[in-house]
Amino acid sequence: MHHLLQFNFGYGGYNAPGLYLSSPGSYFITDSFTGTAVFGLDTITSISPSDLFIARLSDSGDCLGFDHVGSGQGLSVVADGSGVYMTGVFSNFPSDTGSIRIGNDYFTTYGFEDIVFAKHDLMTGIEKGRTAGDNNLVIYANPNKGSFRVKLPDEFLHENNLSLTVYDSQGKIIKSRNISLNQDYPRLDIFGQSPGVYFVTVSNGKKSYSGKMVVE
Repeated sequence: MHHLLQFNFGYGGYNAPGLYLSSPGSYFITDSFTGTAVFGLDTITSISPSDLFIARLSDSGDCLGFDHVGSGQGLSVVADGSGVYMTGVFSNFPSDTGSIRIGNDYFTTYGFEDIVFAKHDLMTGIEKGRTAGDNNLVIYANPNKGSFRVKLPDEFLHENNLSLTVYDSQGKIIKSRNISLNQDYPRLDIFGQSPGVYFVTVSNGKKSYSGKMVVE
């Protein structure tokens, strides 16, 4: 049994997915999905009505790697030995998920369906694919105006005693809340805080993951 992709198209599903046949024996695909999507052995839940993804599959149907980058739609993709080049658009739904993360960089929309053109440094080889066991704290949107969501690290997905905390650059706690298991992408608002750099931490009391966030 091969592990292909299975997903419901996002809002732009009337367009054909972006496909690129790579060498040797694999190809790349980019598009959007809504609800849940299956990437090989991983089931991913969208954070918006249309989430942009990039995936690499073998010519025999196995999912070699994927990246779920945020709200939008992928339109085209091409790869060479140095990386993956993709085009797309941000989602036309204005929301607090109006940013995407490609590699280690965040991009924020400033209107409806802003164009995305980026070089992705992942998935040029199987060992570089973003696959199961993704233990990163991802923050959407980043930068933001004081409202954001987080994608929990895989290690914390089944934890029932988590705390989400925001610190300022001096280490002072700005806001903290507990997270319940039924919240796939927990949200926290810190409206009224001064623009600047803040640090977001998710902890189970024994281990924590942190990320840097910019409030505009």
